[in-house]
This record gives sequence, C-alpha cells and structure tokens, in this order.
Amino acid sequence: MGIEKAEVKRAAFQEVGKRFESRKDNAEIEVRRCEGAIGGLKEAAEKLDQHKGYWKKDFKDDKISDKELQLAIKVIDQCGGIVRNLQEAASARKLMHQGEVHGLQGAMDICEKLFETEGRKAMAILDAVEKGIVHSQADGDGTPHLEVVPDAETADGRPVMVARPVGVHPGLNDAQRRKPQADAKEGDPHEEDSKEVVEEVPPKEEKKKRAPRRVRKKKGSS
Repeated sequence: MGIEKAEVKRAAFQEVGKRFESRKDNAEIEVRRCEGAIGGLKEAAEKLDQHKGYWKKDFKDDKISDKELQLAIKVIDQCGGIVRNLQEAASARKLMHQGEVHGLQGAMDICEKLFETEGRKAMAILDAVEKGIVHSQADGDGTPHLEVVPDAETADGRPVMVARPVGVHPGLNDAQRRKPQADAKEGDPHEEDSKEVVEEVPPKEEKKKRAPRRVRKKKGSS
C-alpha cells in the first residue's frame, strides 16, 4: 500500500501544481495588460498637457477670449485628473497581480517539492523490496500489498526504516522496548508506593463516668 499511496499523492500534487500554474499564467497576462494601460494613460496625460499650449497660443493670436482660455484650461485639467486616476488604479492592479504571481509561484514550488518527496518514498520502498527488507504479497482479491519483514537490518547490522501497510500497528519503539528491561533490573519505583500502609491506632481511653450531682435543699423549702 505504501507505493500506491505515494503514487496517489504524487498525482494529486501534480494536478494541484498544474492548476496553480494556470492561475499564474492568467495573473501574468493581467500584469502585462496593466503595464500597457499604465503606458497608454501616461501618454494620454502628456498629450492633454500639450493642448494647454495650443489654447494659450490661440489666446495670444486673439483667436479666443480670456474667458474661453480659462474654460479650456479647466476642462483640460479635469480630463487630466481623470486620466491620472485611471493610471493610479492600473498601477494598483499591477501590484496586486504581481503579488498573486509570486504567491502562486511559491505554491508551485511547494507542490514540486512534495511531488519529488513522494517519488523518493516510492523509490525507497521499491529498493527495500529488492533488498528483501520488504516483500510484496497479494490479498484475497489479488490486490498487492507490502508486508514488513520483522527485525530488518542492513549488512552491517544496523536497524533500518521499513515500509508499513495501512492499518498495521508500528509496534514498540526503542524506549518502550528498553523500559521493561530497566524496570526488571532496578525494580519498579512505584512498587513501594502501591503497598498499603497500615498504621496502628491506639485504642481510645474510656471516659470516667461522673457521679450524679447532689442538689442541696434550702432549709424551710418544701
């Protein structure tokens, strides 16, 4: 099951990476569109500023009145303000899409690393099968699965990491295996605490009963 699981993860990471790549391409297209809009609006603002000179020249040639000149300059300034606002909006959208490109590139890098990691895991399992550390068997329905060979060691006697099928308990780790041996040598430190401590309670002394108090009668009383 380890190889199949790794291959499923690899396919999932690959599919997610392709979707991120598609979104990144769209974001890069938007960045280029914003750059084109910024350049065009900047050129339009410069052309509008040039029109002020034309109107001023006509005023000097007595073709228009002073009132007409002031009105023309006012209209040109309003149009220029609108164009500059559009240019700033395009710059903001460009920055937004550039941030999107960088974020998607980071996500693609993570997917690529995970894809390669799962590939190395699958290769490690196949290598373990070839070395006899893990061998493959088939279930009753013919589905292959991996079975861990107990106490697997390398040629120099060192223990190795082996693949474990899904649903199989990994067993005790080194610390858990050493604990019973250490307890047997040193004794259980909680053993004394578990013993019942019986304290002898001295018997209570019986209180002496007091004699009834005599009441003296006054003389002359009936």
